[in-house]
Amino acid sequence: MAIDKPEIIKLSCPVCKGQHDYAVKISKSTVFYQMTADMDTSTQFVKVRRVFTCPNEDKEFQATLKIPQHFGETINGVDVQK
Repeated sequence: MAIDKPEIIKLSCPVCKGQHDYAVKISKSTVFYQMTADMDTSTQFVKVRRVFTCPNEDKEFQATLKIPQHFGETINGVDVQK
């Protein structure tokens, strides 16, 4: 089962030095495991780099996002929505 979850994130813009809101669609899938006592069930963070556009200057910049990945989830993709 795939989970497509749009989120609004706030980024500091290196172009105009302001802060902007961006819509990011995170695509996740559920992975089923047989639990054992030694499995780590904590949340891990996945780093992804994406291109964003400054709405004031209409210039692109790259930013790295840290996305939480919980036990039993796999991140399939991260899309910046226009």
